Amino acid sequence: PNVFNAGNVVKQLIWTRVRWNPKNDDTSDAAARVILHQVAERHRTLPPAYFEQVINNTSYFKIYYLPPNKMREEITSKDLSTVHISDGEFHWQIDTATNKYSRYPDEKNPWSIFTDLNEIAGTSRIIGHELLYGVPCTVILFNTIYRDRLEYWIEDERHLVRQVKWPKGNMTYPVIRLNDTMKPELFKYDPKVLNAGRVHFGAHFKLQSR
Repeated sequence: PNVFNAGNVVKQLIWTRVRWNPKNDDTSDAAARVILHQVAERHRTLPPAYFEQVINNTSYFKIYYLPPNKMREEITSKDLSTVHISDGEFHWQIDTATNKYSRYPDEKNPWSIFTDLNEIAGTSRIIGHELLYGVPCTVILFNTIYRDRLEYWIEDERHLVRQVKWPKGNMTYPVIRLNDTMKPELFKYDPKVLNAGRVHFGAHFKLQSR
């Protein structure tokens, strides 16, 4: 499986949403839902931020975010080195080794895997409290209606997700810095200046997208 689709794996596991009604949840689930709601609000209102992400201990991301909808991801793994740039209008995917790119309409919400957490269909409960990367976190177990098991490590103070585990993988954020200064050049890409070649929709390169 393509490790760069890990974010999409999480999306697929939680895609079914319902309106949460506290009257229909037990006390444990309600307490966990409060925290998930805080996470969703935190990611909806993120300031400029820098993240380092690791997926399955094999793929490494440097993520630069400029609200409301600009993002740059620099991705390295054993076999591939790519850059993703969301400029607010288009999403650019650049293969740095071949100097080729693809372009397609941008996603409206780059943090949707977290901003929708409080509306997931299923049951949740708090299963522990741990220090992760030196930060106090609450651990929440979520079982979706499809019996998928997801575990979230969530910062107690900033309500940021520091780790997600699912049956066949994990995604961690060892470094998160809020209110970082972002250079506008990080979110721009001009293939003409770089003399880059384009790979169109349907090509294999597109399959390597996040």
